Amino acid sequence: MAYADYTYYQTQWGGELEQKDFVFLAERASDYIDTITFNRIKENQNLMCDEVKKAVCSVVDEMHQQKTIKTKGVVKSFNNDGYSETLSYGSDSRSNARKLRESASLYLVHTDLLYRGV
Repeated sequence: MAYADYTYYQTQWGGELEQKDFVFLAERASDYIDTITFNRIKENQNLMCDEVKKAVCSVVDEMHQQKTIKTKGVVKSFNNDGYSETLSYGSDSRSNARKLRESASLYLVHTDLLYRGV
């Protein structure tokens, strides 16, 4: 079950993805949030809060961006004289997993959901 719905994504978050793309990625993003929060939300729905929805939307956008870079690439350099452009397909110094963690942590850092202790 996705922790954020498409209406929230569009109206509150201001997302721009199509509904079918969002639905697919929201499921994956919610699974990712479950992983980094040690299934605390799944086990106790009372922990569901606005920060969780924001984290899901942020991870959805990051997953979509990573997918876009992987398939289409990003212009790394451009020369107009003889028209030449060099594409990069994800050679950022941060790993994709780290980017996902950072996008989720931005909203979950002030909750106890990321706490690794007992």
